Amino acid sequence: MSILNFYRRPTWTVALIAASVTLCTREVHAWNYTNYEQFGTWSDATWTVTQDVWGPATNWQQCLYCDSHSHWQIVANLKGKDWVGSYPHANYPVNQPLRDVLSSSTPLLAAWDASYPTDHKFDFAYDLWLNGTAYEVMIWLNWNHTDPIGGKPFTNATIDGITYSVWEGAGGSGPHCISFVPQTGMMDTVTNFNLCGILSWINQLKWNNGPGGYYWQNPNFDSVQLGW
Repeated sequence: MSILNFYRRPTWTVALIAASVTLCTREVHAWNYTNYEQFGTWSDATWTVTQDVWGPATNWQQCLYCDSHSHWQIVANLKGKDWVGSYPHANYPVNQPLRDVLSSSTPLLAAWDASYPTDHKFDFAYDLWLNGTAYEVMIWLNWNHTDPIGGKPFTNATIDGITYSVWEGAGGSGPHCISFVPQTGMMDTVTNFNLCGILSWINQLKWNNGPGGYYWQNPNFDSVQLGW
């Protein structure tokens, strides 16, 4: 089975993320892997789960507890930091030309079941990476007191029955970033979410003469990430 076919029906089950150790009740469970390092990572033959504290606050604390890509937990205290400095996530490498992914006879489906406190500043989102870090596609699933990079939405799009505000701007590490923010309802538990729907919409738009004035032409679809 190819990597792409394997990924067409994954199960993303993320147990818990907490903004502060003192505010969460940890799952009573003997975890197979624990890591407190800034970029501590669990991996198997294909998947990785990583802490990814890429912009740490002073005296930050964050710990990864993991059994598999479909069962893991983060407990964090970012010490009052008021901007995003951490993106703990599960990662799956696709590593195929986007045109091949979109022309496949089966959709690229994903499912997840996530729980976490929602009274802090956060966003729970997909990051899809193309051509290395040249293009970043974010799909926001839940958020509080924060907005996508780019300042303002530039259009709306209804894709597979969900209407999104579409934002565009420069990503945190410098790539061109386009973000899809659902206008109604958060998505903490979902099955059969079609990632190809959003990618097809961008591919048809091609960002040609859009706010950034840039254009992609069959980029390589490198990886899918899901986290906070």
